Amino acid sequence: MQRLGALLKKLRNEAGFSIREAACTSAITPSYLSKIESGTSFSTISLRTIVSLAQTYETPLAHILHDAGFIREREN
Repeated sequence: MQRLGALLKKLRNEAGFSIREAACTSAITPSYLSKIESGTSFSTISLRTIVSLAQTYETPLAHILHDAGFIREREN
């Protein structure tokens, strides 16, 4: 789960958002986003929160889920 947090932090930094800016745009608190990024709040993270962050960072949800290791590419 820390892989997701690290990825979200990387995306936030690449998008040029502070924690406060990203959290406010995503309708979550800065402290909650900090916990997500540090990997200490995964038992309570919802798909809705991940979708909101994906929209904030203008990144496809599938990209986030793939890079965080939640989904794999189909093998033909």
